[in-house]
Amino acid sequence: MNDLIKVDESGKPTAKELYEFLSPNDKSHYSRWAKTNIEDNEFYQKGVDWWGFATVANGNETKDYKLTIEFSKHLCMLSRTERGKQARNYFIEVEKRYKKIASPETVSLQAKAKNAEARLINARRKDAEFLLEVAKQSKTLSSESRELLTINAVERIAGEGFLPRPKVDKLYSATDIAEENGLSPNMVGRIATKNNLKIDQYGITVLDQSASSAKQIPSFRYNEAGRQALLKAIADA
Repeated sequence: MNDLIKVDESGKPTAKELYEFLSPNDKSHYSRWAKTNIEDNEFYQKGVDWWGFATVANGNETKDYKLTIEFSKHLCMLSRTERGKQARNYFIEVEKRYKKIASPETVSLQAKAKNAEARLINARRKDAEFLLEVAKQSKTLSSESRELLTINAVERIAGEGFLPRPKVDKLYSATDIAEENGLSPNMVGRIATKNNLKIDQYGITVLDQSASSAKQIPSFRYNEAGRQALLKAIADA
């Protein structure tokens, strides 16, 4: 539907917009028209059918009015012109549109959508708080892992990935190195601990999902230098 006359978010036009549509060639009598048809109208009430307010254009203050759709249709009928008929039909369509928006079904769907959005935002906030708490409290995580947790927390709330990640070299888990050498991951872990290889020089500590619960547990990832040192320790074992 084309907007013949501007309306606000609730479908209300202003008297000035309506008058200029009804009388495009006679804008000089707006004030008199407004007083006669709006302020002095005994059938339509201030604060119920219309609301006055002031506007300033080119340094001059002009009084304008917000009108209900019902009052707007009445003013269109008073004009007794083809443009008045056209405007009235337009307001009938506006009324249908806004009644549909305000229907119980529409309101219910909007409420459900807002409720779902609120739950999603709350879930993201809780996720972010958890990640920040882990980054703050963990004594074993590397600085890179804490930085990644903080970035992920911010992006959980923002809902998008836009922050740069710290540059991290290729990393190897104990399982990766165990498979490479025909050992168990537990054996690789014991050799690394015995040779004091789980240090910043040789990799970083990250969080992995526990195989037996929903908890996340610290796990060391080896960089290439750590891998080489661990391979040598395995060979010497």
